[in-house]
Amino acid sequence: MPNQNSSNNPSPDPQKQSVPESPMAPTTPQQHEMSEHSANRPDNEESKAIQIEKDIRSGERWLIGISAASVILNFVIALIYYGQLKEMRKSTKAAQDAAIAAKSAAETADSTLKSSEKSFVIDQRPYLVSQAPEFAELPTPNKEIYANETIKNVGRTPALKRITSISLTRFDAGSKTKLIRFLESEFKKMRVSNEAAAKQMKSYVATTIPDAEMDIAPQDSYFGTNQNSIKLSEEELKNLRDGKGITLFYVGLVNYRDSFGNSYETQFCYIYFGPYPKIWHICDSHNVIR
Repeated sequence: MPNQNSSNNPSPDPQKQSVPESPMAPTTPQQHEMSEHSANRPDNEESKAIQIEKDIRSGERWLIGISAASVILNFVIALIYYGQLKEMRKSTKAAQDAAIAAKSAAETADSTLKSSEKSFVIDQRPYLVSQAPEFAELPTPNKEIYANETIKNVGRTPALKRITSISLTRFDAGSKTKLIRFLESEFKKMRVSNEAAAKQMKSYVATTIPDAEMDIAPQDSYFGTNQNSIKLSEEELKNLRDGKGITLFYVGLVNYRDSFGNSYETQFCYIYFGPYPKIWHICDSHNVIR
């Protein structure tokens, strides 16, 4: 027998038929989630802010750490550079000291060498030395008077290109100042004469063979005679012998060279007065070898 209450069979009483219920709209998940998100939004924002702040602080700490590490690294680098600079300065100072020491040693060696060379030259140089003059003839009134001079090389090497000027000159008594001026004038004249002779010799040597007689070997000698003439009257000659106001000066100047090209000069000066013709007095000055 069929079930009259079956839902498949319509009820014979239409009034008794149940009115179909309206379907209920299900709650969508989106609305529910949105409600939950809207309920939790302040907490999320705060969490994010806290996290961001943490990140910022962490970044700041990292920056501070990096800066500190950079400072330490720069300090270490500065120490290294400073150490290198000190070593470089030490090396530079040592190099400077070595250079100064080397320069000083070189100067000392050079000075020693020059001193040795100078000593050698002085030891080996020629020395022309004059001997006391002698009258060629006894002085006679109103007759030219000449005196001879022997000049010897007492050195160890030849005296080269020697030039000699000799003068026999009368000097009347006077003050010491007058005598000094007189002698200076005489040597000045002879120096000018020797310089002129040297120029003439240079021109002569350039065109001809040098005169070997101008060179004086060691221990050799040569004679010289006054190149001017002088006469005395009988009365003047008497005053000369009596030592009354008249004296004769025999002065000479010799210029020469050595084998090293150095120039030298010999000066000599003698005085004659009195009755003994073989006695010549040495002047207080102008007897030098330079």
